[in-house]
Amino acid sequence: TIDVIIADVFTTQQQMPGNMKTKSYYPLVKSKLAQGGVIAINFRHFINQDLEQMARAFGGRVHIGQSPGESNTIAVAINAQSRLGEAFATGATAHSDIEN
Repeated sequence: TIDVIIADVFTTQQQMPGNMKTKSYYPLVKSKLAQGGVIAINFRHFINQDLEQMARAFGGRVHIGQSPGESNTIAVAINAQSRLGEAFATGATAHSDIEN
């Protein structure tokens, strides 16, 4: 299994590669991650469907942030069975970090 996967997913045409847009891509990625493993993806241009597929594979638990001053969106998901497991994986300590 893999602990961390980092992907920079845009081509010179400013599109995600086709193989990353399939319905099987994120479930396959999740199956390769260790329990508590993390995937971080840098999207240059995305459509909601891209993030929805990622969220569906990771139980709706995808954290999204914007790169300051850039058009990039960073999405991070953790292979955890629950919010509590996710909190332990990230080292969260504040109660607000693990609330649903």
